[in-house]
Amino acid sequence: MVEKRRGWLPEVRLTRVLELAARVREDIIVPALTNALKDPVIQVRRSIESGLWSIGKLAGKKADVVIPVLVAQLDPTDPKEFGTVCVLLGTWRPEARSASPALSPRLADQDYGIRRAATNALVKIAPEAAAKDGVKRSPEG
Repeated sequence: MVEKRRGWLPEVRLTRVLELAARVREDIIVPALTNALKDPVIQVRRSIESGLWSIGKLAGKKADVVIPVLVAQLDPTDPKEFGTVCVLLGTWRPEARSASPALSPRLADQDYGIRRAATNALVKIAPEAAAKDGVKRSPEG
């Protein structure tokens, strides 16, 4: 089993470490990760966002701990970062409904990537509300 772990990608190893840390001390790890999301290197931020997702989904933590942290990372000036966060929010499905107010204004964004990411996330998070508003998932997303 140790041999297999050596071959894991760095992001996977980091995610596993974060999962274990959250099981022990969520009160310490979530604020620390939230602070680390200010890192200027996008790969670091993406790894931490994935770690937060893992803490929430895989370690059995509640959405109310992780969703606000992810919503705070919705930066419409960075389409790639915005898209990454939207994908993560979408995986929470209805548990991420609290993200809807932050995503809805982005449905009319000038940037196609932002609009597409927000649309796809909202369709997963609040499908009934999205359908009512005539929002449909992008064919590419």
